[in-house]
Amino acid sequence: MIRGREHLAALEEQQEKTKESLESIFEDQERLRENLKALSDNREDRVLRQRYISQLEEQEDQVKALRAGSADQSRRITEEQASISRLISALSWD
Repeated sequence: MIRGREHLAALEEQQEKTKESLESIFEDQERLRENLKALSDNREDRVLRQRYISQLEEQEDQVKALRAGSADQSRRITEEQASISRLISALSWD
């Protein structure tokens, strides 16, 4: 049961790190979008615009992967919680 709780804590920590990574990406995407709005249509700004768009595309791929990982982490946390509950229920206090 102790191992189960340790494993659960590790899973929850991983999920929190994933959430923090997503939040960091979203903040950076907001910054990039604001920068895109400020650009004009001259040659230098077109190059910069393309760079920002490429960064946004890369980040969207990261978000997709992190969300998939988060869903898996949630599933594993639920399974571990159920396992711990079953162990506790099976304990006999005789």
